[in-house]
Amino acid sequence: MTTRCSTALLALLVYLPIPMSAQFRPQRRYALSAAYVSQAITKALAQKGFEARDISLLASVVATEQNPALDIQSIASLGPHRSTLRLACHTPFACLPCYAVVTLPAKSRQLIALSATALQPPTMRAGTHATLALDNGNAHLRMNVVSLERGSTGQTIRVASPDRKRTFRAEIVSADLLK
Repeated sequence: MTTRCSTALLALLVYLPIPMSAQFRPQRRYALSAAYVSQAITKALAQKGFEARDISLLASVVATEQNPALDIQSIASLGPHRSTLRLACHTPFACLPCYAVVTLPAKSRQLIALSATALQPPTMRAGTHATLALDNGNAHLRMNVVSLERGSTGQTIRVASPDRKRTFRAEIVSADLLK
């Protein structure tokens, strides 16, 4: 009798659906349109004082967010009139880096060639251990944090306590200091 019950119970357990843990659930993917990416490139270059013409993507861009913020990570020359831009999502792991080919006017190409700081690499990368300085008149508090986003000096990013239980928004002062 016990072997029949245990066999029936085992068969029932095998055929019952087992809920998947959150880490194994597939994430949604969103295809970013060429117009969206072109607009992000034009806006990013305009903020740096550059002008872009004819933008073409080398591959389709897929992200885990619907409208992610895109950052230009680098510019490489393809010749006298064309340049390659390396793009990535501002939020870590939201999309894979991608490339776009852009036609830049002569004035913009000269500015990019002369300005080494035109597109600065991030001062702080995601996962960097840093110090968060909290100053309030008489109280001065310093605590260890881990950056959750990447950013350059002056940008505000999200950081967390080392145990990841508390998150804060802080401004990057240097490669290992936030306020």
